[in-house]
Amino acid sequence: MREGQSGRYAERIERALQRLQSGIAAGKTPSLSELAQEAAMSEYHFHRVCRLMTGETVGAAATRLRLAGSLPALRRDGIRQAADHSGYASSQAYSRALRAQAGVAPGELQRDATRFDEVAEALSKPADDGAALRIEIVALEPLRLLAIRNVGDYAELDLAYTRLFEIVCAQM
Repeated sequence: MREGQSGRYAERIERALQRLQSGIAAGKTPSLSELAQEAAMSEYHFHRVCRLMTGETVGAAATRLRLAGSLPALRRDGIRQAADHSGYASSQAYSRALRAQAGVAPGELQRDATRFDEVAEALSKPADDGAALRIEIVALEPLRLLAIRNVGDYAELDLAYTRLFEIVCAQM
């Protein structure tokens, strides 16, 4: 990314994620299209950049936020009401989702207040599990680079690649 681009992307992604969070809290999850529009990106580009910058897909973020928003209902009213609050069709589906996301069953959370607070904190933000794209160059030797500048129509890019491979093959 160009210098300063990641900061602008971060602001736009954050704005879209805030809209996702407020939409889920209001009971209406915004669509991918609405979130991409909020970030002033195409749906495809928004999804890619969001995954790259946060380490989770938009769908995973929505699931995490829905589960986080259901925890007060779980504590206060029980599993069925928490499932209803978070949009799951059954308490079994809710239990599976919570176990997959937080590693704990809803019943266990209801019985253990300390664990409940830990899970609520963990679901409030994306997991820092290294899922975001990290690139590490381990070795560069031997490394020879060849580049050809291509100016013009994208459709003519094939000509540049053809010329590039001709030069590489001639060097072998």
